[in-house]
Amino acid sequence: MAFLLNEEQEVLFLQKRPKDSFLAGHLVPIGGHIDGDEINDPKKACIREIKEETGIRSDCIED
Repeated sequence: MAFLLNEEQEVLFLQKRPKDSFLAGHLVPIGGHIDGDEINDPKKACIREIKEETGIRSDCIED
């Protein structure tokens, strides 16, 4: 699970599609899984999931 905050400290949530079978229409944090090559680098997994779920590029993310 990853949380993105903007300069105003607001957290980005995603809204599930109304047709989704789980939590349809609800707001959820960015989430996913760790791939095998990311097991020792969870930050890499978070950055990948952020890109996959939101389209936000890694060069737009600060620690």
